[in-house]
Amino acid sequence: MTGLFRKNLYFKSYMLAYWLQTLISTAVGLILFIYIFYSETGALPDEIPNWKYIIVIVLLSNLLAYLFKKFSAYLNGFYSWKNNITLRLFWGILGKYVITLIIFLITLFVYLQLAEFDGGIRVFWKTYYDPVIKVLLLTFIVVFIHGIANFTLYSYNEYAVGQIESLRLERKQFELQFEALKSQISPHYLFNCFNTISSLVYQNPDAAETFIRRLVQTYQYILDTKDRQLVKIEEEIEFVRAYNYLLKVRFENALNVKIDLPKDKLQMKLPPMTLQMLVENAVKHNVVSDDMPLEVKIASDGTNSIIVSNNKNKKNINGKSHAIGLENIRKRYEYFTSTPIEIVNNDKFKVTLPFLNL
Repeated sequence: MTGLFRKNLYFKSYMLAYWLQTLISTAVGLILFIYIFYSETGALPDEIPNWKYIIVIVLLSNLLAYLFKKFSAYLNGFYSWKNNITLRLFWGILGKYVITLIIFLITLFVYLQLAEFDGGIRVFWKTYYDPVIKVLLLTFIVVFIHGIANFTLYSYNEYAVGQIESLRLERKQFELQFEALKSQISPHYLFNCFNTISSLVYQNPDAAETFIRRLVQTYQYILDTKDRQLVKIEEEIEFVRAYNYLLKVRFENALNVKIDLPKDKLQMKLPPMTLQMLVENAVKHNVVSDDMPLEVKIASDGTNSIIVSNNKNKKNINGKSHAIGLENIRKRYEYFTSTPIEIVNNDKFKVTLPFLNL
């Protein structure tokens, strides 16, 4: 049903464009005919004796409009508006004018043959020199306006498409950010945090207070960045440190998150919760115990990338959520840079993220 609806909509749009083109072409042809007739005779053409000429003018106008459309489509294959506006505009106007001259000469030849004009084309040229020159000049003006109109329509279309694409990408970016946000406020995560707090309240009230403060800090960051597409690395690092504290209470010395980034890189940017998601994935997909400690390192490669790596103590769990998290990060990065994130899964699991200086 949807396919049929789209076909009907396409057909209606096509027919509307066709009749609009026909109407405009007919109007332009008639206006030119009336102007030439009036400038030569000082009177408006009487529709009865001139009906043959009017029909010919309407047919020629629509034929030229059709040929212009085909020529434009053909020319787009050689000089597209996007790649070379100047050449596309120049060849478009010149080509259409040549087409117009060819149609004019063919029409003149047919007229001379059918009307059996005495003296041939030379006498015709002397007799109708002024109106012919007027026709050629007006034709050039019309073709030039047609070329400018094509360029204007192209520019507007590119602007509209660009705006729509920008809004689509922005919406997609926020959808991905929302997915990352949901993973941080999942009931399972909150359950683990509250369970830890309930244990600390009786065993170590000071540690419980610090844990709550750190938990609040993580959620404050999540709420502060929910509408931001990029954050400074130093902000993200503070968030990771707060998050790491919550993990350390649970895993103690079995987990070690080391951050080694030069100060001059901390002003660079990245999508929010990127580093935290990678730390979370490392914990989620590896055994973390005193016998099998997990080490996560966040460092710079010394050039234009930040590397998050961890040793592997693989759990036997479904890796789907791991892939979803990485795909979320990859897609969010695609919005800001053409440099892809790199993933290496050998003796260590390593993700290389390009610095963003936007």
